[in-house]
Amino acid sequence: MSRPLPFLRLCLAFAVAAYALTARAYNLDTDRWKTTPVTMQLQLGTTPVSLIDGNTTWGAVAEDALATWNAVLTNFKFNVVRDSTAVQVRGNRINNVFFSPTIYADAFDSRTLAVTLISTTSTNGVSNGYVEADVLFNSAKSWNSYRGNLRFNGSTTINDFRRVAIHEFGHALGLDHPDDIGQSLTAVMNATICNTDTVAADDIAGARAIYDGGTTFTAPAITTQPIRQTVAAGASVSFSVTAAGTAPLAYQWRKDGTNISGATASTYTIASPATGDAGSYTVTITNSAGSITSTAATLTVTAAPTGPASRLSNLSVLTTLAARQSVTVGFTMSGGSKQILARAVGPGLASLGVGGALPDPELTLYDSTSTEIAYRDDYRNTIDTAATAAITAVGAFPLPTVSLDAALVRSISGGSSAKVAGSSAALSPSTNAGVVIVEVYDAGTGNSPRLTNLSALNFVGTGGNILTAGFTLRGTGTKRLLIRAVGPGLTALGVGGVLLNPQLEVYAGQTKLTSNDDWSSTLASTFASVGAFGLTVGSRDAALIVDLSASDSGTGYSVQVSGVNNTTGNAIIEVYELP
Repeated sequence: MSRPLPFLRLCLAFAVAAYALTARAYNLDTDRWKTTPVTMQLQLGTTPVSLIDGNTTWGAVAEDALATWNAVLTNFKFNVVRDSTAVQVRGNRINNVFFSPTIYADAFDSRTLAVTLISTTSTNGVSNGYVEADVLFNSAKSWNSYRGNLRFNGSTTINDFRRVAIHEFGHALGLDHPDDIGQSLTAVMNATICNTDTVAADDIAGARAIYDGGTTFTAPAITTQPIRQTVAAGASVSFSVTAAGTAPLAYQWRKDGTNISGATASTYTIASPATGDAGSYTVTITNSAGSITSTAATLTVTAAPTGPASRLSNLSVLTTLAARQSVTVGFTMSGGSKQILARAVGPGLASLGVGGALPDPELTLYDSTSTEIAYRDDYRNTIDTAATAAITAVGAFPLPTVSLDAALVRSISGGSSAKVAGSSAALSPSTNAGVVIVEVYDAGTGNSPRLTNLSALNFVGTGGNILTAGFTLRGTGTKRLLIRAVGPGLTALGVGGVLLNPQLEVYAGQTKLTSNDDWSSTLASTFASVGAFGLTVGSRDAALIVDLSASDSGTGYSVQVSGVNNTTGNAIIEVYELP
């Protein structure tokens, strides 16, 4: 006897409901594998290009998916035959895994990514269990392999072979679709493939219920409760919990009894708390054996400490990048930890009337040790809710609902940098070039912590391709700034092809406020006071000090760097807050 398990369909919605302890779609009858290990014959071939996750064969991805199930089961294991030449036919008791345009001559429907076909036998009416599980992937679909949230090419989903394979091999174990029977929970076995990219608690519990029935499962127990906190507004605060119990453990933090979106780790951090964040915080911990809720921890938020009357609130750089060229923006957060919003906007510039945009920018954030701490390729406002909220809060122009632009929110302290280039995952990386704007915003409130240094390193051309950076001063009164345009001074830092004689001009709107060609040695002590790297006396770098007005709504300024006599080369714009 044979039966197809439910098809895995294309995802129509990206929201994934919270895990709930309800009846699961486990197969608890006698139809399961009665022997172990079970050998899967992989007949998937090589990939036309290297996949996003670096693999070059579909078989390697399939083996990883099988290993994911092996890692959570004790009494059952999959084996593999790589590059198998076994005959692809139903009923031969061989577990074929392959791409196909049909389901053994029956058509795939337009929404089906893959299907698992199970065969069973019986003797005198008693089931012998599974004897064959063929897994067929729809070859009419385009495929890749990666980790994390679903990715998109425009509005089209990039089908992730790995998570689909994990799902189908779950069917080969005997698991069905929990959402087909009305359950609402996080599971890779749900019928519509979404952002869950590996086995979740419900998937593991189901597989163990079938094959590890004798295994003891221990409900969660809290060993360290979250503790009450009192912090100043704008200062980062974290709650944490330690728990024991059968893995995996799922966490859900609540404020005043209401779930906090995205707060699903053992630690919950509020990067820049405001008075509205004060309240009672608990966390519920769940696994396949039960759940437990922590004692309440109270958060008290006091008034923010007094800081300067004004601050640097954002930096933006508009530039043109050639294919595989990048631009780097640096910034320093002084006085503690605070959230920033970083964006790399190419296609979104169309709403501003800018043509020739970079089709698909990617954004990578680094800390002061040049360690990558965040990455974003495509923006989607239904998933990037933190970035969407920050874009509105800081008054940045909106991005399309599903956009190939990049945006992220991150809490930082000290020095950081953002690198922007054409996406390596773009359809045509070799032609991924054009105009892009890189933006960094202070996404918190109050003037302490605050941005005290902003910089932009890029190639300086001529005409419309000179290096221009905009920044905003928010608050009251005036702010004294040191502004530099460094070309020759970059040589000592290992930068080649420098602009030999930069000049800088400072503008408010279209009005030029001040300018400098060659810096004065009297500024050397000022450089040292803000931690700026030194310049050789007599070099043709440019630097000046200027007092600029701030406003509550923000006053914008720009710095233009060009080469004397239309020369070109690499240069850096730097803006430092002075006492």
